[in-house]
Amino acid sequence: ALFRVFVTGEVENPGVVAVSGVERVVDALEKAGSVKSGGSLRAITLERGGASIRVDLLRFLVQGDLENNPFLRSGDRIHVPSAERHAAIAGRVHSPSGYEIVEGETIADIVALAGGFAEEAIQDSVLLKRVAAGGEVTMTNVAKARFDMPLRDGDEIGVYDALKDRRFVTVSGATMRTGQ
Repeated sequence: ALFRVFVTGEVENPGVVAVSGVERVVDALEKAGSVKSGGSLRAITLERGGASIRVDLLRFLVQGDLENNPFLRSGDRIHVPSAERHAAIAGRVHSPSGYEIVEGETIADIVALAGGFAEEAIQDSVLLKRVAAGGEVTMTNVAKARFDMPLRDGDEIGVYDALKDRRFVTVSGATMRTGQ
């Protein structure tokens, strides 16, 4: 039997979609024309009977975590907000890319979202490129012990290649100013 759920926010065709009890949040979003480029995959809310459940679809897509893609029930409302923060990871990880991050996520979290370190990665430190409020760009070598450091919007993580980059790892805390 089909029933209706409501999809609002940053989707191509917001409104009512018809789904069945074997369908999940991702199916309803697909029927609403998918999440727009500025929309969040990480802070989707599923409102059900007065409760609000946070759905992190990226964790489902990357790690197959079904808790973050629940089955639908009649009367559910799914809201896709705008994405607020992004960080990027480049170099020797399985899926280097830009990722939406949520508050409190760390270097270790973005490494996991990117599928973990590739075989040839140096895993004991990464390069963190961060733009300060004044426009200064800092490049900091972050040791593994500090991979629990929270990310900020716009951070870029570089993962070194053991075959090529060993000699660069001594560079630490160099600062340059942009926009001159």
